[in-house]
Amino acid sequence: MKKIIISLLAAALLTGCGSSAEKAAFAVTNVQSLDELLPEQATLEKPKFSGKVEEGIKTYEFDGFSIDLPAAWVASEENGKEYYLDQVEGAAYMFNSHADDNGLTSDEIIERHLEALEGKSPEEIVLPSDQITDKNGNVLTLGQIAYTEGGAASVLQLVICRAQNSFLTFKGTCPDPSKRQQLLDSLDAAARTVAFDPVLESISGRKYKVEAESCVIDLKSDKTFKITYDRNDKATVTGTYKVYRGNGALDALENSEGIDSAPKLSYIRGAKIPVMSYYAVVFTYKEVTRWGNKANSKAYNVVVDGFDKDGMLEMYNHTTCISQVWEPAK
Repeated sequence: MKKIIISLLAAALLTGCGSSAEKAAFAVTNVQSLDELLPEQATLEKPKFSGKVEEGIKTYEFDGFSIDLPAAWVASEENGKEYYLDQVEGAAYMFNSHADDNGLTSDEIIERHLEALEGKSPEEIVLPSDQITDKNGNVLTLGQIAYTEGGAASVLQLVICRAQNSFLTFKGTCPDPSKRQQLLDSLDAAARTVAFDPVLESISGRKYKVEAESCVIDLKSDKTFKITYDRNDKATVTGTYKVYRGNGALDALENSEGIDSAPKLSYIRGAKIPVMSYYAVVFTYKEVTRWGNKANSKAYNVVVDGFDKDGMLEMYNHTTCISQVWEPAK
């Protein structure tokens, strides 16, 4: 369930268009299948305009993201379906979905939507800048698709967050097809206020016991680590590490180790494992000691990747070629 925060700061209102609002849309939902891209829309009766326009903006907080919309836009609901109506212009704006990207690239997501809109004369719009960074540091890719629907101008707005392995779609519709540009501008302005939640990972700052290699891995909160081996040579390793999650882990595997990540992604999809359960840890070994003496002459990287399953990490070390289970240790 969302909550609404009213901003006391004045803001420029997003421009609407059209003479009546004919469409509503489903409220934001987690769509598990990318085949359900564009749910059928319901009709609605246009509310009577009171003549009063609220100034400023409202921040709408949903599960996983927030967005700023003009306070003048009235949030309405009909049979569980939600839309936002520009009282002055009569244009309707609504969310379609908040969905997992299933490991697809931004181009693939946009292509899937173009295919879903086949028969409605879809046209992908190239924006002046298709990437922005939100207030939480997430890089977002924006895209727009303009199409006709029952003679009306419609625009589908996409906001894709690769770091979160998810994307949003919301749309605007105007009965007057000549008003398409106003829809494009309004939706682009709204999209640039979207902020996804920060990407959180639960690996850092913890110790793990790894029986397969008879060691304890201490991943310190300051991004340094110490690996202590339980064997005769009293080996230890210290250095720094980076943790990657989801799509970022797939990229790290390919960029750091030079391994094609496509088979890994195929496995994730086939096993129906949430992409955000996939992790990669890149260790930079700075000092390796055995028998109390330094055993390495220069720093080097070791990449370990795998899946978080209820706090147990099923990992694979690409240097030792050993499958591991990281079990939380005290």
